[in-house]
Amino acid sequence: MNQAQLFTVQPDLPSIAGLGGNFASPYKGKNLSARFDYRLTPNHTMYARYSHDGNHGFGPSGGATLPSNWLRNTNWSDQTVFDLTSSFPPSLVNDFHFGYTYWQNRNLFPRQQDCPGCLGLGFPDLTMIGSNNFEIGNTSNATQGRDLRRYTFQDSLTWQKGTHRFRFGTELERAPGTGFWGYCDPACGVIFSPEFVASVIPAPYLPLFNLPATITSDADLLRLPIAGTQVGLGDPSQPPPYNVKNARVNDRYRLYFQDTWKLRPNFTVNYGLAWQYESTLFNFDLTKPQYLAPLYGSNLSPTKNNPHNFSPALGFAWNVGGDNKTVIRAGAGIYYDTEQLWMRLEERSYLGPVGNGRILYPSTGFVNIYPGIIDFSTGGQPIAVGDPLQNGLTTMTLGQYMDLQKQEAPAVLAKLTPSNSLDVRNIHLAKSAVHLFPRHYPVQRSYQTSIGIQREVTHDLVITADYVRRVFTHTNIGDRDYNRFNRFINGVQTPVIPICQGAQADDPNAECSTGPITFWTPGGRGTYDALLVKVNKRLSHRLQGIVSYALQAQKGLNSIYNDDNWFASYGPQGARQILTISGIADLPWGQASVPRCPTLRVWI
Repeated sequence: MNQAQLFTVQPDLPSIAGLGGNFASPYKGKNLSARFDYRLTPNHTMYARYSHDGNHGFGPSGGATLPSNWLRNTNWSDQTVFDLTSSFPPSLVNDFHFGYTYWQNRNLFPRQQDCPGCLGLGFPDLTMIGSNNFEIGNTSNATQGRDLRRYTFQDSLTWQKGTHRFRFGTELERAPGTGFWGYCDPACGVIFSPEFVASVIPAPYLPLFNLPATITSDADLLRLPIAGTQVGLGDPSQPPPYNVKNARVNDRYRLYFQDTWKLRPNFTVNYGLAWQYESTLFNFDLTKPQYLAPLYGSNLSPTKNNPHNFSPALGFAWNVGGDNKTVIRAGAGIYYDTEQLWMRLEERSYLGPVGNGRILYPSTGFVNIYPGIIDFSTGGQPIAVGDPLQNGLTTMTLGQYMDLQKQEAPAVLAKLTPSNSLDVRNIHLAKSAVHLFPRHYPVQRSYQTSIGIQREVTHDLVITADYVRRVFTHTNIGDRDYNRFNRFINGVQTPVIPICQGAQADDPNAECSTGPITFWTPGGRGTYDALLVKVNKRLSHRLQGIVSYALQAQKGLNSIYNDDNWFASYGPQGARQILTISGIADLPWGQASVPRCPTLRVWI
């Protein structure tokens, strides 16, 4: 496969309007697949399958951004599957399944030959205050690479015994993986647009900024004021080196039992129980330092695992009457989700020994080296040479900041000399952190129930009505700043861990902070209640159709805008009513005519 698509970039400000255009995104790929089936004996059959997918492309990782923010993405994937099905007596069937997958992926920054003359090539990842769609420079989530393997063993046994049909099974999955994640290289930052600065700064002070009227070159970008950055520092290898043997493998176990019991010819009960467990969902080998006690609690043990994830299920189907036209059914169960394994990787860097892995270092940890920098976020106060940088609107330009970072980042890196002692950890030096885990982190689960009736009205018309309720708990609401670094009380910035003053930022023993300290938070909840009605007309008289109607109420968190009350945004989600009408008419115009399929969908 060899193809290209176009991405259209339409900047939303006059100063950057000239950067718009249509940009080609090339893609090449190769696929291969083969399957072999073989009957060993009348009671044993097997098959094996191999598939390969190799591809590479150059394009954006999300929406349409300027090409300097794109990625060179290369993939190599192999999958092998083996399956053996055996029947002993006809009432006992066993299915054994083995799968192996390998995925190698590289996400790398564009080179000059990929993006000749691109604005911001090699710059930090930059978004712009005042614009909703401007982003240039090395994309924030790269460079990335991964070499992941997965070995999956599954075995299920079905046994028909009298009025019971039992099913037993197990799934064992071993998933080793290594890679690298060089996020925010050289930094992830925010700049101010000329339009925004002009709208908030009185005209007599605008000459202090020396703003370009339009942005057409790297030199113009370097003149824009910088709002703040996060800088990726340290070893990008993943998992980080400390205890890497414990961290690079995740084992998942699942056991289940199910019985379908025909109590009467017209009444069947289903019940079952499943259990699942993952060995390395969290960083069980890393305690929390005393530094985090104000946020984490006094028990500094590692995040607790979830060893009791049992999933019971119960249901029935009742054929009412003797005409086989009416069925009442109901069921309920508890279901567990999992979490993405990458979510634990950054925590390993912060909680590991000094020099272990990669961390995000806030620009507020650097100090000013330029005289005459004015902070308009504090009413026009100067930032003295040697004082910490501030987030907000200052007269420091992007160019000045990039030079400052080049000067000061090596000194920060020098403090990150690798060590195997947990006495001093990366978080003691960074004084900020992202993507930590709290002590208690139950994985997401749902409670699902339903009850309904199905009635055959005529030989070609069936009506079904169901009431369903789903409750989702412990949903991940993202990483929240437990340090409340940007909280102001009576006009004073008041984080939970006090702001570092002067030399405190360089003292690993100082109980102070230089930025947010965020934790993944399983604090969400959602509900879904619905009456679902479906009328299904089978094909007869050249007509077939389905009419579906849902009267539903879905509620959940719509966003998090109040850290004093995460549920301030809790409310309705989705449509209240959904009507879907679809049908097929077999037109009698010729023996081989293609059926017409008019479809109407209405959302209210």
